[in-house]
Amino acid sequence: MPEETTSKSNKKVYIIVIILLLLFTGTYALEFFGGLPTLTNWIFTMGKKQPTLEEILEGTKPTAPREYTYQQPTKETLNRTIDCKKIHPFSDLKPENPLCLNLYRTSADEIDKEIRTGKYDRVVVYGQNIIFDAPSKWEYDEVPGKEKPVETSVNRDKLGQRIYDNAKFSDQVVMPAMIKLYGLKDLSIMNTVFKKTIPFPAIYTRASSFQDRKILCKNDQEAEGAPLGCAKNTWTNVTYGPNALGDEPYSMPNQRVHRNGREDFLYFDQMAPQNCLAEESFMHETAHNLYDLSMLAGGHATAESQLDYFNEHQAGFVGDMHVEIACGDGNVVNLRTNKDVPFQSIMAYNSIYPAGEMSGSHPEGDNCKLAVLTQWNRILNDKNWKDRYSGFYSALRDKVNYSFSDEKGFEKFMANASGDPKAKEFLNSYGCGL
Repeated sequence: MPEETTSKSNKKVYIIVIILLLLFTGTYALEFFGGLPTLTNWIFTMGKKQPTLEEILEGTKPTAPREYTYQQPTKETLNRTIDCKKIHPFSDLKPENPLCLNLYRTSADEIDKEIRTGKYDRVVVYGQNIIFDAPSKWEYDEVPGKEKPVETSVNRDKLGQRIYDNAKFSDQVVMPAMIKLYGLKDLSIMNTVFKKTIPFPAIYTRASSFQDRKILCKNDQEAEGAPLGCAKNTWTNVTYGPNALGDEPYSMPNQRVHRNGREDFLYFDQMAPQNCLAEESFMHETAHNLYDLSMLAGGHATAESQLDYFNEHQAGFVGDMHVEIACGDGNVVNLRTNKDVPFQSIMAYNSIYPAGEMSGSHPEGDNCKLAVLTQWNRILNDKNWKDRYSGFYSALRDKVNYSFSDEKGFEKFMANASGDPKAKEFLNSYGCGL
């Protein structure tokens, strides 16, 4: 018996050593493969014929530029002046001296010039639809396994240009697309919801380092996980700085939607045009903001926490489709399952029960909630899915005859939202009891 016990102990030691070696080599493998996106693409193709490293790098390149219609700022926007110290919503990391500029009365050169003075601890530019809060210098992150902090960007000389370009694209292209997707003409509905407790109707987004994001998103379920972001409340969110201020867009082949305990999944490729500065985590978190705004406007404030599963699913959908929503049609392509079954869209895949896992709070094992998500995707499963998406949220903001104080009211709303006479029967078949 002692020898057998010793043998088992030795096996445990060997396993621990192997795990540590894998963790150690993994850090360097990440650099070798060109960063997390490229390495992720490599891992996602495991089990099939492996592409070469050159093929993987080629797959992450942005596609040809496209033409975009930039929404022109209103006269009110052009004349707007605000005090950025007074509007800062994050008390945990309140700036002492932010550079505060109207996006349409400044330039990239002016931002760069002011940054070089070293007087400012943040750069805040405000436009028509967003208030963009960016770092005034390159921030550093403590990365496990590294002796020294790692810069969160590769080029320190273009910070002003990146702030200006990303803020302008978000304000004039991304946000108009998001506003339309949620069935709104503009963000003026915020004035009604907040009774003018905000400086003006806009989404406030803060580009943060991973360490700052952990502080600001400390109540978020993913605060210790991947450096993405969080929606703080209905009009503010936090995104990861290097993503929000990246050098250029990059395509992401072999993204996945999982279902059935992650054993089945859908592959798809996100192809980013070279001049499209839409950023996934910003759009994901803004989807949370616009969902919350719609719930409040519809008088459904009490339902927010009970419907986390739907909130996360719809935001995950927007994140996966961000290049389709903001960059133009035909940028989410090559959809196929792990069994090489082709699909026309993510919605078509999720229209087959059970809907896949799009984000956190996925209701694995809850048949009724999975059926609700499946029914929502069936509503969207149409070539005019953007119109159906905006119609759904327009209806959600109406004073519907269903109380969302419990989940049953939302399930009834979902059963009737598409006008499908079989929707109620479908939901009841999975235990919704309507």
